[in-house]
Amino acid sequence: MKSLNLEEVLEAIFQGKPSVQVRRARELKLMAKSHEGCHLERRDDGKLYVVRGSRAEPLRVHVIGAGRANFPWGMENEVCRTLELMGAEVIDTDYRLDRLDFAEKFLREAHLAIVFKGSGIPPELIRQYPGRIVLWYPDDVFVTPHGRRDIYNSWAFDTVYTFQRSAVEEFKKYGAKDVRWLPLAMSPYLHRKLLLPPEERDKYELSFVGTLFPNRKRLIGRLGRKLPVFVAKAYTEEMVRIFNQSKIVLNLGIGPTGIQQRVFEALGCGAFLLTNEVPEEEKLFRDRKHLVYFNEDNIEDLVDYYLKHDEERRAIAEAGYREVHAKHTFRHRMERMLEDGGLRVPEDREKRLPVRAGEPVASIVLRPRRRLLVFWHGIGDNIMATPALRAFRKAHPKDRIGYMYLKRIHKDKLMEGCPLGRLPGL
Repeated sequence: MKSLNLEEVLEAIFQGKPSVQVRRARELKLMAKSHEGCHLERRDDGKLYVVRGSRAEPLRVHVIGAGRANFPWGMENEVCRTLELMGAEVIDTDYRLDRLDFAEKFLREAHLAIVFKGSGIPPELIRQYPGRIVLWYPDDVFVTPHGRRDIYNSWAFDTVYTFQRSAVEEFKKYGAKDVRWLPLAMSPYLHRKLLLPPEERDKYELSFVGTLFPNRKRLIGRLGRKLPVFVAKAYTEEMVRIFNQSKIVLNLGIGPTGIQQRVFEALGCGAFLLTNEVPEEEKLFRDRKHLVYFNEDNIEDLVDYYLKHDEERRAIAEAGYREVHAKHTFRHRMERMLEDGGLRVPEDREKRLPVRAGEPVASIVLRPRRRLLVFWHGIGDNIMATPALRAFRKAHPKDRIGYMYLKRIHKDKLMEGCPLGRLPGL
């Protein structure tokens, strides 16, 4: 079978030839546009399976975007990681790196295919996808220069998800039938609090991470006349560190609607966030409880107030951190997409938030933990190690337990870092 590149697909379409067909034997028997009569089941291997009657097959999700081209940053990479940790089999197609055989890779089977942006993918090719295929559009369609160009093919998807309520009708103008509002999200595996030494905390009074579009440049210039504003174009771990080092994180969207990705990322890191106001129907977070909304008239006063009120600022940051981890992770969004297609994820998700004082521990749903036991001596050199390990396994039968022992060089390094110095007899 001949491989087809994207240029050949486009040439066939625009020359009026019959639609390009990539034929292959059906691999997934339960793949469908709608999974009515199916359900998801987690089995002993920890994987999710699509089940209908006596037939079962591993859940497969196809992620299509520019994840490998943009690695390690980009929503696609966090979505892939989330799906794998959920127990799904994940395949990916990069429309930048896989151009030479794009059509063939694009049509690989999955129970759900998620396309990010979808720039340049011919609608005729999208319509050929054998399973449910959705578009998750993460940019502002009204302001970004590429917005109108990107969404011309949105009519070909089974469902379109947009983070802007105001964009729902805009997508429908291009022929999209099923358009749904779905906010962006954060990844708890990346966007998190860091344990920093005292000299690294509160390093920046006010910071902004992102591209300096004209409206942002004007605002930061205004604020910079009164106090230093740290500005950086940073991604992944560097961005997380800046958020953890800032007293106030500033967010300003390039458009007036929708909650940008940076809002979820900053809150996920436990930062106090000052963000531009959005329409009331798009607000996911409560003003002065989870974050603080500003406008052109009050931003200087808000910055000044919250720099002087540390306890109030930290309380809002903590509330925002708990809210975003509880309701707005990529796992929540993946569960929503699967459920929209008739596949409800079993209720076995671990709640990763720390327990508040007085909160009943029974309210936390626990999944098997991974535990690592470190022994000072080798297992064979310590007659107590083996029975201790057996007892530990008996006490935690559902946990995955590994062990290791320290060599002499590692013991020396450990003792060098011991706050009490070298202890007698060690």
